[in-house]
Amino acid sequence: MSEPPHRSRASLFLILIAAGVFFLGAALFPLLLRGQDAALNSAGIVLVPVVMNQAAPQLALTGPSGSVASLADYRGRVVLVNNWATWCPPCQAEMPDLQAYYQAHSAQGFVVVAIESGDSASNVANFVRQHGLAFPVWLDPQAAAVQAFKNWDLPSSYLVDRQGNLRLSWTGPLNPATLAKYVTPLLSEAAKKPLSILLQAISGIIDYRRKPMDAKVTWHNGLSFTGAASTGFTVPLGADPEVGGANDGFRPLELMAVSLAGCTAMDVVSILTKKQLAVRAFEVQVRTEQAQEHPKVFTHAVITYQVTGSAVDETAVQRAIELSATKYCPAQAMLGKVFPMELCYEIYEGESAESRTLVKIGTYTPQP
Repeated sequence: MSEPPHRSRASLFLILIAAGVFFLGAALFPLLLRGQDAALNSAGIVLVPVVMNQAAPQLALTGPSGSVASLADYRGRVVLVNNWATWCPPCQAEMPDLQAYYQAHSAQGFVVVAIESGDSASNVANFVRQHGLAFPVWLDPQAAAVQAFKNWDLPSSYLVDRQGNLRLSWTGPLNPATLAKYVTPLLSEAAKKPLSILLQAISGIIDYRRKPMDAKVTWHNGLSFTGAASTGFTVPLGADPEVGGANDGFRPLELMAVSLAGCTAMDVVSILTKKQLAVRAFEVQVRTEQAQEHPKVFTHAVITYQVTGSAVDETAVQRAIELSATKYCPAQAMLGKVFPMELCYEIYEGESAESRTLVKIGTYTPQP
């Protein structure tokens, strides 16, 4: 028996309504997810990462300018690898937070490597320029990064430590609260490591003088470089924003001053230790003056040795400074031929640099 016409029309009407609700829901669902991501970010919700413990993949890709870069170039720095795309709204939403965190922490050896999945070099370059991104951005037309990390969701981020090991991963946009909770402690954990390694490499104590010493710098973008020595360790190099830099590393002349301080410091503390002096804290400060005109070379330096301990012998301190200046420290010997140096010392009585009393001040004048 056939259905009455009015009932048939009512059934068809209900089916059309149901279909319309379904398709409307399907269209709105991605927008709801994006809104949820934005709400989580604005609320400062901490996104819990997946804990990892494995070597980072050996990725090597190009930037918009065509320069080739590799994750291995950043050994010695804490790297946040971010897989993203220009067309991805959550990716776009997290970029200001990543840029702000990078600017605030780049001097601690932190860098973001943003790997764009599939867009053209010109589009990516425009995105970088429009959003003022100062960290390295790589092109990934063949989706090598998402395959290497085995995660095709965007955005996704991976935290690599200074030794090149994957430590944490996230799927979804990161926010300042998450970066502060999980990335900042890793920076503090090893913030001094690249610098201490660099000081060892240029030390007058470790005998590199009889071996060839190779060094190189690798360009990332702008005025951002990574310096590497034949020991295999790296150090970030950058420049002031006033000259077009991103303030993301040591200035080259700063490293010259650090090398001078580190070289003589290792000599002096080694000599004092061998003499069995009760040294509790030790620091070497270098203050330099530069010429006003280019090339703005160093024109003068004051090196101050601060020795803290129990009944530290002044004569022993003077002798240690003399041996470093006249026999052991190659940095001091080389730079001393270019500009004059004053060598001063301060001897403190106490158990630490925070709790001590100044007991002696003096100078050592090298003999011509």
